[in-house]
Amino acid sequence: MILSVVILMGFFSLMVAAAFVIGTYHFWERLDDAEKKAPAKRVFRNWVIKGFVVPWLLWIFVNAGFFSGLPPLLPQVASTQPGFERFLALLAVAWTGILVISSYWGTVTFGWMLSRIYTRTEDRREFLNFSLICSLILLPFAAGIGYFGWGLAGFAGSLWLGPIVFGTIEQATVTKLPPMYSRAIAAMQFDKFDDAEAEVIKQLEKCEDDFDGWMILAELYATRFNDLKGAERTVQETCSQANVTASQVSVAFHRLADWQLTRGENPSGARRALEEICRRFPNSHLERMARLRIHQLPCDREDLIEQRQTKTFRLPAIGKNFSEPVVATNTSSDGEIAKTKAARCVEKLERNPDDTMAREELAVLFVQHLHQPRLGIEQLELLLGMPNQPEKKLAEWLGLIAAWQNRYLSDEKAARLTLERLLSDYPESPQAFAAQKRLSLMDEADRIREVQAKLSGSS
Repeated sequence: MILSVVILMGFFSLMVAAAFVIGTYHFWERLDDAEKKAPAKRVFRNWVIKGFVVPWLLWIFVNAGFFSGLPPLLPQVASTQPGFERFLALLAVAWTGILVISSYWGTVTFGWMLSRIYTRTEDRREFLNFSLICSLILLPFAAGIGYFGWGLAGFAGSLWLGPIVFGTIEQATVTKLPPMYSRAIAAMQFDKFDDAEAEVIKQLEKCEDDFDGWMILAELYATRFNDLKGAERTVQETCSQANVTASQVSVAFHRLADWQLTRGENPSGARRALEEICRRFPNSHLERMARLRIHQLPCDREDLIEQRQTKTFRLPAIGKNFSEPVVATNTSSDGEIAKTKAARCVEKLERNPDDTMAREELAVLFVQHLHQPRLGIEQLELLLGMPNQPEKKLAEWLGLIAAWQNRYLSDEKAARLTLERLLSDYPESPQAFAAQKRLSLMDEADRIREVQAKLSGSS
């Protein structure tokens, strides 16, 4: 009879403990998915072992008298005779321990869950109101259960906290959808810019720190409303948010610099935007990239407009005009224009000595308009000495130097050496084939001169 009671008691205790473990795991897993932490099963298993299994084993060890020199703690075990009677008493104590420890463990687990739900919920007032209402309803029942002894206090706590977890966990596990700007972009495609602005702002109200949304709004101000001040203010405020990364800040100010150039024709505004990157991230690769672009910015609005104009200055090929004499056709007004352009090129090169286009243009201006071929050739020599230049340009520059040496300096020997250098260094380039042809013509001309000299000498 006693054995049957103990077995039924054990079955009931295991069922209650399993209910606590399974019920709490259900909520635990939902919280774990919401927080994107370590896998729920592994963490929960460790918590069951540490918070439930280990205390229960200690309970059995202490009450069984396994510790040397200490009798069993509970009198119902200590008063029994060693043997089967004590074994049954110990089983009864073990089942009682499962009930008590599992209920206390469940209460502690529910309390921890409520703390996590509170920290994750957006509407904490709603959480507190629901918890207060549930407490007013459940606490009298929980107090009534706990009144009958400390062994039932765990059940009382679980009865109080469990329903609150059940009713509030949804607030912590709702997955926030990212802002969607497809409607705003569609409105922009149909030139409904006011609707696009309203839609972007509506989406940002759902997620106030969304970088992409703020940049769409800034671009809308800059490119659609022509409000560069509003765009600049938006970029500044966006980059002041704590969640914005350094790369995003760099992208934002580079885009602001683009808008200042393309929409405002304001190189100083673009320079101000890029210098903000340098100020925020000194001695970083972001600063170096910004500095490089600053050096390439136009000096002023006039320089910007001039850069936008399609500029074509012909680099003479090694062709039929290689040996033609120079005919001065420049007027005084052309000379003044050339000097102004040369001064601009010099200013660009002072800011960025690696500006190949400015140096190439300056060389052409020196030779073809300012009648200073040696200075022009010197500029091309500097270009030849710059690293990482494409072979096509290097071959063109050597061909140009040879042409200038022959036409403007009348130095056929130096031109020949330059052509031979071109042929040796870049034999597969189109300029090399032209150089080979030109060298053959020069050799043929030399032979003709030699024959003429011999004929004139013999006569």
